[in-house]
Amino acid sequence: MQYNNYLGIDVSKKTLDYCLLQQDKKVFNYRTTNDEQGLKEPHKKLKSHSVSFDKILVCAEKTGIYS
Repeated sequence: MQYNNYLGIDVSKKTLDYCLLQQDKKVFNYRTTNDEQGLKEPHKKLKSHSVSFDKILVCAEKTGIYS
C-alpha cells in the first residue's frame, strides 16, 4: 500500500508528541497528555487537516509499558 500521510509519535510517560508529514512536508506537530483525553486529540486534529485515514501510516517507538 502507498501512503500519503505519516504520523510519527514520540511516547513518554506524561506526554505524546505528534508530527504529521504529507508528501515529505511537515503539516503540524503538537503535544498532548498521555492519557485517554490526549489520545483522542490526534483524531480531531487529523480531521481538521482533511487527512484520509485509509492512507495514513502511524509509527511510534517501542517504549515498553508506555506505548
